[in-house]
Amino acid sequence: MNDLIIEQVYYNNPKHSRVLEAVLAKWFKNPKDLHFTDPRLSYPFSFSKWIKLSYELPYIDTYVLKKEDWIIGHVSVLSIHNRRQKHIFHFFIDKESRGKGIGKWFLDQILKRIENDESDRITLRVSPKNEVAIKLYESKEFIVTGTTHSGSLTMEKECS
Repeated sequence: MNDLIIEQVYYNNPKHSRVLEAVLAKWFKNPKDLHFTDPRLSYPFSFSKWIKLSYELPYIDTYVLKKEDWIIGHVSVLSIHNRRQKHIFHFFIDKESRGKGIGKWFLDQILKRIENDESDRITLRVSPKNEVAIKLYESKEFIVTGTTHSGSLTMEKECS
């Protein structure tokens, strides 16, 4: 994993936004991938709706995972300061990079950043049909704590 780089990006930066729009449009040509990543969005993918639904809130940090200058992963983390909680969302690994331990490594790096930030707990949501993601999250000590109105599982991990 020595050839992987994590960079923070900003949706309000025009250069970053252009690159992210192109990458996400490519990734979400498959309706299943779009639904697994954000069930609130309908196919075809709309970058403006993506921004409006998720990136107009303050306290969101977004990271991309790069290999040889190509973006192969994406994740965002919402800080809920008054509860010292972080919420992971839009965690995605490019199809060609799956099954190689890259997603596990990327999640490990993000969890280390969150835990170093003195958070008490970390939450996320996942489609109950996304068995691979559920197994990954469970391997990182996330537990299912409920279900959203849209049917996604809510998972939580206490920070030590």
